[in-house]
Amino acid sequence: QGGNNTVLTNDGSGNLSWGSGSSNASFSGITTFSDTTDSTTKDNGSVVIEGGVGIEKSVNIGGNLDVTGISTFGGLIVGNTGINNVAGFSTIYNLNVLTNLHVGGTLEWWSWYRKRCQYSW
Repeated sequence: QGGNNTVLTNDGSGNLSWGSGSSNASFSGITTFSDTTDSTTKDNGSVVIEGGVGIEKSVNIGGNLDVTGISTFGGLIVGNTGINNVAGFSTIYNLNVLTNLHVGGTLEWWSWYRKRCQYSW
């Protein structure tokens, strides 16, 4: 759905665009993109979005997730093999380890009374 007096135009190659003056498109129901072009950068793939993206619910990704920039997570991060080979990983909240914690260098932490503690292997 385009704005008043706008037309959805096909350029003959299957590329669609809204006529000038339209700023928002609105879709209801499931919208499917059938192109299978893989993405190798932020500027290619089946769908390229130049602005931000707001997503209300869950996202399922069938391939790799490559993030450039700062990532902020508000909940639990779950992986099949845990956190491996992460340089500079830190958390300001709790880090819960359900099985084993393997440390190949120095384990350093701050205790509740702000004393720096460390142990080296």
